[in-house]
Amino acid sequence: MLGSDPDAYGAALCQALFADPQAVAKYCELRAAALNRNNSRAVSVQLIVPAALQGLRWELLRDPVSGQPVGCDANVWWSRLLPVDHTIPLPPAPTSVRRVLLAVADPVDVATYRLPGIDAEYTDLLRRALADWETSVISAHWDEVRYQLYAGYDVLVLVAHGTLVEGQPWLFLVDEQQRVARRSGADLVAMLKSLGERCPRLVALISCAGAGDDDRQPLTALGPLLARSGPPAVIAAYGNLSLATAKRSTVRLTVPSTPPAWPPAMMTAPTGGH
Repeated sequence: MLGSDPDAYGAALCQALFADPQAVAKYCELRAAALNRNNSRAVSVQLIVPAALQGLRWELLRDPVSGQPVGCDANVWWSRLLPVDHTIPLPPAPTSVRRVLLAVADPVDVATYRLPGIDAEYTDLLRRALADWETSVISAHWDEVRYQLYAGYDVLVLVAHGTLVEGQPWLFLVDEQQRVARRSGADLVAMLKSLGERCPRLVALISCAGAGDDDRQPLTALGPLLARSGPPAVIAAYGNLSLATAKRSTVRLTVPSTPPAWPPAMMTAPTGGH
């Protein structure tokens, strides 16, 4: 029942996690200390939970004092720290203007798959959101994306329809004729992993089921797979991501200040750097 009510879901998580009044007091103490130490800058919070609990929508967790979703607090950078089998080397921090690759897949035959097109208004919205960065916009053709990434980008923003088939992630990219070209999530994971230090520091998946579509297989979706094997940070969404929700959620390319039904998740993994 809670799955259809984000407010009740977040409140139930809060009640379970902060059932002990001492836990609430400690949380408030640590949060205040962190904000004071950082001169009101946002506090980075990494959530470490067992794999069995990754399916819970922690981004909806309510603050025990304010009652607002912690994942939508402008003062808190909320991310999930995912388990990995090895230490991931952190790409070097950019020394100049950050470079962003915006890859958009809008196949001409997308209606054949009963999927909506990606309108020019949304692409323009993304361009404006990235105005302070050096942004290259390309069509999401597999070879072109791979070629561009080998040149070195700090951020990859991939806009494409996505799905999970028998627990395996797939993306709807485009071919030379701008028609649908399905590509497995495993291919993207392998390609980004092969980039080594050229791997983007952040990947934003603006795609359905990027973080999963149910609670039973939380680590098999594309977002968690990427975070565990390549980029230091990944943003992805749960379930079906409507264009309206995407527009609300991507202006900051982080969590929105006004939460949609299921806010996007930021996923990180242990790295060899800081």
